[in-house]
Amino acid sequence: MFCDIAIPRTHLDKLTYRFDPDSIGKLRPGDCVQVSFRGKPIRGIVVGLRGKSPVRNTLMVEDIVEHELVSAELLSLVDWMAQYYRAWAGEVLSFALPSGICGYKPRAVRNETGTQARFVGKPSVAHGGVAFDRFGVYFSGQVRNRLEPVMDFVSTALCRGAVILLLPEVRLKDWLPSLAGRFGPELAEYHSGMTITRRKQIWQRIHKGRHRIIIGTRSAVFAPVEKLGGIVIVDGHDPVYKEERHPRFHARDVAITRAQIAGCPVLLCDRTPSAETWLKLRTGKYLCLAKTVTGHVRRSAFIVDMRRHPGKFFSPRLVRELGQVGKSGVSILYVNRRGMSRNVVCKECGTVLECPECKVPLILGADGTLLCRFCGRTVPAPESCPGCSGTSFSFRSPGLDMVSKGIARQFPETKVDKVTADAGLLLPLEKGTVVVGTKALFSQHWPEQTRLVSAVCFDYDLVVPDFRSRERAFQTLFEMERRAAMLKARFVVQTWRPDDPAVRYAVSQDMAGFMEQELKMRKELGFPPFRQLILIEFYGSDEAKMRRHTKRIVTLVRPIPGIEALGPVEPRNSRRRRWSGKRAGMRVLIKAEPGQDLSRVLDRSRLETSGISVRIDVDPLEIV
Repeated sequence: MFCDIAIPRTHLDKLTYRFDPDSIGKLRPGDCVQVSFRGKPIRGIVVGLRGKSPVRNTLMVEDIVEHELVSAELLSLVDWMAQYYRAWAGEVLSFALPSGICGYKPRAVRNETGTQARFVGKPSVAHGGVAFDRFGVYFSGQVRNRLEPVMDFVSTALCRGAVILLLPEVRLKDWLPSLAGRFGPELAEYHSGMTITRRKQIWQRIHKGRHRIIIGTRSAVFAPVEKLGGIVIVDGHDPVYKEERHPRFHARDVAITRAQIAGCPVLLCDRTPSAETWLKLRTGKYLCLAKTVTGHVRRSAFIVDMRRHPGKFFSPRLVRELGQVGKSGVSILYVNRRGMSRNVVCKECGTVLECPECKVPLILGADGTLLCRFCGRTVPAPESCPGCSGTSFSFRSPGLDMVSKGIARQFPETKVDKVTADAGLLLPLEKGTVVVGTKALFSQHWPEQTRLVSAVCFDYDLVVPDFRSRERAFQTLFEMERRAAMLKARFVVQTWRPDDPAVRYAVSQDMAGFMEQELKMRKELGFPPFRQLILIEFYGSDEAKMRRHTKRIVTLVRPIPGIEALGPVEPRNSRRRRWSGKRAGMRVLIKAEPGQDLSRVLDRSRLETSGISVRIDVDPLEIV
């Protein structure tokens, strides 16, 4: 007989081997076996059986290492991921299985959870009698205490089987004590931050049914539970759920697919859901359990029109508010970046120069031309603003250091502290401190003595050259106003675009109002969730050959109905430069109508060629 085997941590698809049931025993999908690969013994996972081999001279399976290591449910998930994210089965298995788990014999592991499980009576059915008894995606977002509906859902789901909780790291730290206090030894952390030995130990304990509540960020979605009863995803819009390595899967989407395979419900708990999630809520594909609240602008929230204060970083309003706080509390100032942007903004009316086709901000090149990072269109920089005919443009945004120095000059006796991703700050702080930080601010609790919160130069969140920039800007500002309101702090937004929907709706905490505007624009421009995007990156040492190859790919794709190819464009994102090293790179963006067969477009035999590496990102979160 013959079997298909996937070898984890290899850039290979399924390989066919033959086996003798009388010699090694009966094989089943999910078994771990030892085979010979390129003359060396290696362990792989049986993913299917077949009566005949598609190739000649198949090698023999040498031994069975462990029966039923991977469940049929997980195998189905691996197969879906390989097809959807255009990856090899071996690549996907590298995420589903910790290294060296096949045949692993652990030492005795002590139970690290000191508390005991505390179930009071029969687990309740959450949310007004909604029965979570089958697959369905349920949404609960704008409630003050999100932990309670999550706990109720977990209690209910435990009646059917194990539960997986996916949370960003900051929520994991916040919620873990409460979850452990209620569910005790039922709960286990499982994530890539653990040592490989610890991951293997916990993986086996989950596999044997010793933990029925698994909590983590991305890796936990592959937890080897015997029977899945439900999945919770907290803050599913957070980019932390997007995997950096290939295949670049999104843990939220993988979790929903796994729940569909298992026939169990999913609870999305998100105050600022993505446009994709919102559209599914609006069309009834997801069931909303918490009423969406349309808020109002607080009397202590202010939008400052910076067009009235040209050339200034700090408006008179912000200076006055900082002075009033003084040494009586803490002020938190948000700046979107450390460095400088290269967008072109009119100082007189706030107009941002955009691509006429893609409607994303153009980037100023070293030669004075404007470049679209999506379609590759280049246009000469205009001499005057198309909005107001003004001739004064801003070519840079103030970064963290510039704002910090400005505060120090304005208030010489004030202590200024910085918060960045690699230079965190321990909170709470002494009164009289001004904190200037990037988005790393949102990974920490803000001190109770916070009296002022401000977005210093919010326009530059809006003009990032990406179609998601307005959505991300709204989410950032929405969270800032929410925190400011909880702390009863005053809130100041400085912007050249005071009428932008992302600004107005975030300050008024109106999620529905913003999303309806955003979806309307996305539909007109043909962006997700109305079309699918696939980012294909090419890297190679021979730049001329690579450019010819990418242009040939674009030429082949463009005639296909329902599929649009943009580019090729040279990628500039720092993450992609790290991946490519010193090699030259080109990027092609594919926009596809719903339901299109992309197998022809993403055929690796066409995309790959000698000397050129290919990286495919399905449903990319950023394209800058």
